[in-house]
Amino acid sequence: MINYGLTGGVYAIGILTKNEKIRQTGVLLISSATAAGVLQTALKSAVGRARPTAGVGAATFKSFSGNEKYHSFPSGHAILSFTTAYAVSKQFESPWIKGGIWAVGMVTPVSRLWAGAHWLSDVGVGMILSVATVESIDRYLKNNQNFDPVVAKKKISWNFQCTSQTIGVIGTF
Repeated sequence: MINYGLTGGVYAIGILTKNEKIRQTGVLLISSATAAGVLQTALKSAVGRARPTAGVGAATFKSFSGNEKYHSFPSGHAILSFTTAYAVSKQFESPWIKGGIWAVGMVTPVSRLWAGAHWLSDVGVGMILSVATVESIDRYLKNNQNFDPVVAKKKISWNFQCTSQTIGVIGTF
């Protein structure tokens, strides 16, 4: 819930300040978090990997189990945290800023490992899914002409019009 408050807030700030880049970042954040969340929810249930705390080993699986002990892969916390960090980092050119944002995005995944809630592969695959999701959605949104104002911006076409009642130049944009 906190994540959607944050991402929705970014979008709202973009709307209120009429800053298209901030608005686009908000759209990317909300879209990526939703898509990655749906993906991880489906995978957790379908894969059914045991958590480290289950005490049965990393190679134990119970697909479609209602037991939370078998919902380890992939790490939802890692996905949500790194999806947010990666989407925000795409807004900057500097590798130092990107790296700093990624480091902040790693806090939750590392804490899940330390807490014994996930295996390293749960967290690693979660982060890979985050990057793939953000990149896919970003590419889709940039190809959608209504999203990217540079692409959507139409050039003005000038037409000379002459009728029996008027003579003029019409600019269409």
